[in-house]
Amino acid sequence: MEINKLITKFLEHYDEQNIKYSKYLENTKMNNVYEIVKNDKVILDDYDYNILGIFYHEEQIFMWGWILPDYSLNETKTVKEILNYGLNLDLKTVTKEHLFLKSVLLNSRIKLDTENELDILIAMSSYILNNKASFIYPRKTYDNNKLVITTYIIIKISNK
Repeated sequence: MEINKLITKFLEHYDEQNIKYSKYLENTKMNNVYEIVKNDKVILDDYDYNILGIFYHEEQIFMWGWILPDYSLNETKTVKEILNYGLNLDLKTVTKEHLFLKSVLLNSRIKLDTENELDILIAMSSYILNNKASFIYPRKTYDNNKLVITTYIIIKISNK
């Protein structure tokens, strides 16, 4: 499969997730105890979460959760599955797609030039995780009204 078709597949999957879970993504915030809040009311607090990674806006650097020392093993367990996915890609079948995926998934820090590249990275993660992630929540951190960090959090809502 060509890289463009693969990226389209990633983005379509990500869009479907974002539409399905839009009530948790639109006009919401995440508080310090990882509850999703809308209009000062908790709308989601019963779920499992993991840290996908952090994007530093000024530097335009994304760091995978598996490299971040501030989080516990339990908080980075799912993102390590993405790392293992990259490690297990067989280069004997050397395709452009495998080389692309392997290079992105195995680099702990990734310099991104555009917001589209960030969207593709998050969409690719969502696609690889498939049913292990209900959606990926972008938790934004501001300093003097300036967006400085977005922490991407893998949310898995259990079907009780």
